[in-house]
Amino acid sequence: YGTWEELLEVTTQAVLNYHRKPVGVVDVDGYYAPLKAMLDRGVQERFVRPMHRDMLRFGEDPAALLDALATVEIPKVEDWLGKQGGR
Repeated sequence: YGTWEELLEVTTQAVLNYHRKPVGVVDVDGYYAPLKAMLDRGVQERFVRPMHRDMLRFGEDPAALLDALATVEIPKVEDWLGKQGGR
């Protein structure tokens, strides 16, 4: 179990290269559909990079989600703010 804050914090940590693991959300009865839609809109509006959006995966079936997470490749983003010498 975790809070929304923890979910977004661990996703942000992946973006910042603190860890190289995908983040999975079991979406029971569409509970996280609004969050998924907000992230997708962030990509559409160019507020969120697609590679960062892809670090957070949603699925209804826990086993299928774990299988999907096993194949995710997390990009190492050296220059995510347009500055040289990232983490």
